[in-house]
Amino acid sequence: MRHTRRDRVLRFGDNIVATLSPATLSPAFAAHIRLVVVLRYNRRIRWKGNVMAKVLIVHGAGMNMRGKTQIDIFGPMTLPEYDEHIRKYASGLGVEIEIFHSNIEGEVINKFYEADERGIDAAIINPAGYTTGHPALMNAISQVRFSTIELHISNPARRGRESEIARVSRGVVTGFGIFGYYVALRGIQELLRTR
Repeated sequence: MRHTRRDRVLRFGDNIVATLSPATLSPAFAAHIRLVVVLRYNRRIRWKGNVMAKVLIVHGAGMNMRGKTQIDIFGPMTLPEYDEHIRKYASGLGVEIEIFHSNIEGEVINKFYEADERGIDAAIINPAGYTTGHPALMNAISQVRFSTIELHISNPARRGRESEIARVSRGVVTGFGIFGYYVALRGIQELLRTR
């Protein structure tokens, strides 16, 4: 890339990624271009010591029934209310999220593979009905490059259920109610900071 002495050169590491002429460059535009370059070449940026991450949130089979059945175990909150709280937690932490729900295991598996191809940084899954007896989902979680945190609103172990998804997850958060999503998102930030 050829440039004159008066041109502004934008670098990413040792690579010149853009050359801009002073006639077309305002300070605000230059700052915007730098941010775009950083975001494009490095999916995570550091802001006040935290890592901005893109996290996939997966709600498993039966989550659409939250607030309608088993209220004594999971409480009265519905799935859209879960999503509202999760978005507030993510916004407060500076984390970008994508929320997905399906009662079809194959769709969840495809979502994990698609997220891996798109460079998602991590996932949180409340497997719900997929907690046991779903080896294909377990394989998908173990094959993607990003870490997955398993999350349960209640504590399944108290009801005698042992999660098979936990075997392929980086960590497990159980029994904290909706606040567990905040704990998981914060944990993901720490994992990304140290990698």
